[in-house]
Amino acid sequence: MTKNEIPYKPLWPSWKEATTFPSLSKNLRVDVAVIGAGITGLTAAYHLAKAGMKVAVLEQSQIGAGTTGHSTGNLYAPVDESTHSMDDKHNFHIRQLVTLSRIKAIDAIEQNIKLFGMDCGFKRVPFYLFSTQEDKNHQKKIERETRALDHAGLKIQNEAPNFPYQYTSMLALENQAQFNPLQYLQQFASIITDNNCSIYENTQVLDVEKGQSSVLKTSKEMIKAEKVIMATHTPKGVYGAHAKMETFREFALAGKVKQKSPDPGIYWHLQDNRKFSVRSYHGENKAYVIVLGDPYLTGNTSSNSDRINNLQVYLKNHFDIDQFECLWAGQNYKPADHLPYIGTSLTESNIYIATGFSADGLVYGTVAGTLIADMIMGNPNPYIDIYNPSRLTFFASAKRTAKENVRVLSNLAKTAFAPVDEKAFHDIKPGDGKITHIDSRTVAAYREPSGNMVAVSAICPHLGCQVRWNGEERSWDCPCHGSRFSASGEVLEGPAYQGLQPIKLTTKKKNKPSPDRKPDR
Repeated sequence: MTKNEIPYKPLWPSWKEATTFPSLSKNLRVDVAVIGAGITGLTAAYHLAKAGMKVAVLEQSQIGAGTTGHSTGNLYAPVDESTHSMDDKHNFHIRQLVTLSRIKAIDAIEQNIKLFGMDCGFKRVPFYLFSTQEDKNHQKKIERETRALDHAGLKIQNEAPNFPYQYTSMLALENQAQFNPLQYLQQFASIITDNNCSIYENTQVLDVEKGQSSVLKTSKEMIKAEKVIMATHTPKGVYGAHAKMETFREFALAGKVKQKSPDPGIYWHLQDNRKFSVRSYHGENKAYVIVLGDPYLTGNTSSNSDRINNLQVYLKNHFDIDQFECLWAGQNYKPADHLPYIGTSLTESNIYIATGFSADGLVYGTVAGTLIADMIMGNPNPYIDIYNPSRLTFFASAKRTAKENVRVLSNLAKTAFAPVDEKAFHDIKPGDGKITHIDSRTVAAYREPSGNMVAVSAICPHLGCQVRWNGEERSWDCPCHGSRFSASGEVLEGPAYQGLQPIKLTTKKKNKPSPDRKPDR
């Protein structure tokens, strides 16, 4: 099966119908408006509504259609960048607090599932970091991670029964967890909806007028709110946090196995210069193995066929795969000092952001939702300072921040001088997109499978970078701060509020023969 034949969708919706919350149809006034109905937004809304505050959650698509629904459902205390990587950037006390906050977040998810009787396949499982190669760098990394996790108070093991790989070095960490993230989110949304909390799907926020009370504008209606939570994975608009993060995308592939899948667990496999994350899943009497790996900078490549092929080869080499069922991708934002940005910025006191989760969004999203709710309610929280977006970590952040800003400036310069193919417009094949010139304008042109041509501005409305075509996902991706748009220009994710500006295509009419001229025979 080629990549084009694999259904492009996450595995999770296969067993769950879409939610049916209404779209916003009237102006509202609330205590707190939450933009985004992922795990961050719903966690915050739950705590605030339970405390008696009036909350409205605004989701531009449907519950679980965004970042949370594109995750792999793994919950773990170690961080994606590696826990020991924090040694060079933060002191021992901060590392302990980060680990503790993540452990408490996993416990909170489990408590919600038990309290409300959710059916989402939650299971406590071990976490493994291992290598199958005789590689000194891999061994050193695993040894450093073992020490870091041990110092953080976690119980480490160096062996595992029924391990599905022949490993050369390995660490095992018990009592981590897995679940179906979409089922959790959809059930959580239904549970928290009451007189204090309303959820609106298919309601896109187009702008936020900031002030003592903020005004959120949609296509028709407005919401006035005392506090606003940007639970959108990266904040909408322009924020300093954008300059301190690199934006990556990463593909995931699910394969149905013929016989037995590996025991439940979170498997992080170090192989060559990559890390593959593997887990099994069972649904409707079918067994699956999911793998993701090989992230790339968003908007910096037009084709990812090699990355997808690598995932296919990986699954075939290690498991008895019957067929590939689902292919999808998720986006993550890597912060300069390896810690998320959760809270308010220096210039704002009523707008709360939550971003920089790397590939740890389910756990950090739960941390963020709880922390922001505590900040709004005035409750003490031991993690406020370490995740503060305005924290001063110059030496820990300088290298990655400088690298990211140089990259963004380089892309802005490329936008001004980027060569375009004026003839490309006529050469675009069905299902493909290209950047071209039409009437002196730089255009992102896409030919639909039917042959119809769609043209939009190639300039991202966030900060003016030129978007690039993503052939595997049929989207226009911005290389600067990760805004992504559908083939026809609608916002999919990222900091941009508005979509790519539509461009009307006109065809030149042929000159009609004069009335006194006889037509050619």
